[in-house]
Amino acid sequence: MDISSQDKQFGRSAVAWVIAAIVFTLVLPESAMAQRRQSPMRKKSNSDQQQPPLTGGLNSKPTGSLPQAPGGNQKRPVGRKGKELDAKYQATNVVEEVRGQGIELVCSWYPPIPHEELVRTGLRPKEQKKAAKPGGDGSGSKDESEAGKEVVPFILVHNWGRSRQDMQRFATYLQSQGHAVIVPDLRGHGESTVVKGMNEPLNHEDFKKKQALSAVADIDQCKRFLMKKNNEGELNIDLLNVVAVGDSSHLAIAWAISDWSWPSLGSLKQGQDVKSLILFSPTAKFNGSVLKKLAKSPLISGKKSTPLPMLVLWGNQAADGAAASEFVTELRKHRPVASEEKDMATRWFTQDLFDYAAPTQWNGVQLAGMEQSRELWVFANNFVQQKVMVHKDRFPWRLRGSDAILNK
Repeated sequence: MDISSQDKQFGRSAVAWVIAAIVFTLVLPESAMAQRRQSPMRKKSNSDQQQPPLTGGLNSKPTGSLPQAPGGNQKRPVGRKGKELDAKYQATNVVEEVRGQGIELVCSWYPPIPHEELVRTGLRPKEQKKAAKPGGDGSGSKDESEAGKEVVPFILVHNWGRSRQDMQRFATYLQSQGHAVIVPDLRGHGESTVVKGMNEPLNHEDFKKKQALSAVADIDQCKRFLMKKNNEGELNIDLLNVVAVGDSSHLAIAWAISDWSWPSLGSLKQGQDVKSLILFSPTAKFNGSVLKKLAKSPLISGKKSTPLPMLVLWGNQAADGAAASEFVTELRKHRPVASEEKDMATRWFTQDLFDYAAPTQWNGVQLAGMEQSRELWVFANNFVQQKVMVHKDRFPWRLRGSDAILNK
């Protein structure tokens, strides 16, 4: 495949995704949104409520050069008991071919860790035994095949111009909380440089605007991988969360809008799987995409509709912090803010926009990838627990795609 044909191929893909995002920004069916639950609260930002001080490097307000991407040859996770995880739960590399484009997407896959393994290693404290149910062993734990159907999946999307190594520490943390995580190298980044039929490696620095925006399809391919894991009973794709950093926030938002554009066909579910967006330092513009325009979608703005729960995190002294702050201000126009007098449980239930302005100059890459940012990771995990996991009974596991059709 020569460069001109490559441009046409990726360009057509980008046009399709961008048109879908724009159309459904304006006309997202109310019937689809009406199926969503009434969503809960957003945590107040520093301007609204005093935040507890962040620990470690975040309070030191570092001003030096960007740190090296975390990752490399990571040690196996070790729990408080000093025991390593079983090898079958270690992160592995998987290669997914982006549908219709021939791009080999290299990803890190962090499989869900069952409760018993988390307890064995000390990553999770042992719970008191519960009364035995008929046919149960009294441990209170579910059969592993059934427990997997409640696992919450994540797609972590690194900042444009970086690589998946940035997200490895955050991914490991989420895995230690019992979640399933996939982290791709976006096309032209890291190890995702191979395209079938091309001799030259793919490099994001050579991309035109349409080629960059076509990376939305990379997120979709990650969902296809998770769909396979869903059908194998390892997770529940209907509890999906997407995390993105910086420029890639545009890709994540556009993909979420597209995911919610798919209507259900009777009992056959096609989309509407992503249940939350977590954005670290989203930028105002990216290759022709404008954050404020994406925010006009009812799914994102909440105007005359129930919006997707969102958490936005940024450094309030960082160079890239202003865009995130302005984005949150724009979203607040239609997303209600609970009274400060309300108790925390009420606020969790009534708000759906959360923001965390950390007292630091660190950018999104640092906040999402550095160990000193663990407090933000914990807050992000709590956000998912309160906004997604508490509603898991509304989104029961089911077979999806062709498997669902064949098993009718």
